[in-house]
Amino acid sequence: MNVERYIEVYSNETDELLYSYKITIPDHLVIEIVSPDEDDEFALFSYILTQEKVISLGGRHIIDEYHNKDVGYYVACYQA
Repeated sequence: MNVERYIEVYSNETDELLYSYKITIPDHLVIEIVSPDEDDEFALFSYILTQEKVISLGGRHIIDEYHNKDVGYYVACYQA
């Protein structure tokens, strides 16, 4: 299965998607960092990310941009 993964930033006030960043590190590393549920071994579902996980996925610039804002970070997977 060919998928693309993104870090998505949503406003906690409006649920609006504010920013989306394509993850470029290898898929096996993304799965390891995300730590999906047992029934989702390929991390195909959306997961809430901590700031540390966002940074590990290559999104330090996202944390720098949104660190004082009321936002949530998620990983999303889309079929390519």
